[in-house]
Formats: sequence, structure tokens, C-alpha cells
Amino acid sequence: MGTQGGISILKSDGTLLVRWPAAKSVRTIGDTSLFQQRIGESASGFYRSHLRSMV
Repeated sequence: MGTQGGISILKSDGTLLVRWPAAKSVRTIGDTSLFQQRIGESASGFYRSHLRSMV
């Protein structure tokens, strides 16, 4: 996972339930196109991103 990595657990509407390391604020990603695309593919699963940071 590396020093910049993290793990998130989300509800099906995109609401962040828990994150490691801890999130600075609670947010939702449910309205993003990537989340909408991926949630339509499967009711559960995982997604790996190689982004340096998420704002």
C-alpha cells in the first residue's frame, strides 16, 4: 500500500464510513462519475487507485 496509501469503507450511496489513516472530514463521493460507474458494475467489491492524493 505504501506510505501514501489508505483504506476506505463506503456506503452504497458513497458516504465515507471509515478511513485509515483517519479522514480529516466526512464526505461523500456518491455524486462522482467514477463512483457511479463502479457501483453500477457490482453491489460490492474493491477499487484500487494509483492517485497521489484525493481532495
